[in-house]
Amino acid sequence: EMDGRELCRRVRRTPSFAGVRLLVLSALIESDAACVAPDFEADCCLSKQSQLDRLFEQIEALVTR
Repeated sequence: EMDGRELCRRVRRTPSFAGVRLLVLSALIESDAACVAPDFEADCCLSKQSQLDRLFEQIEALVTR
């Protein structure tokens, strides 16, 4: 079994996924400020308690990069 961090590491190390954007939703943190994307090797990290509008904002930001 693997956790989200390991999944992100594997995606980042797989050449065929080079252009994939990663947005992590974590239940292990209580606020978005507590989640640091580089810790997950992700482009963005949000708490699962985030509001939907915040999630949509981040998805839009990742898609338009």
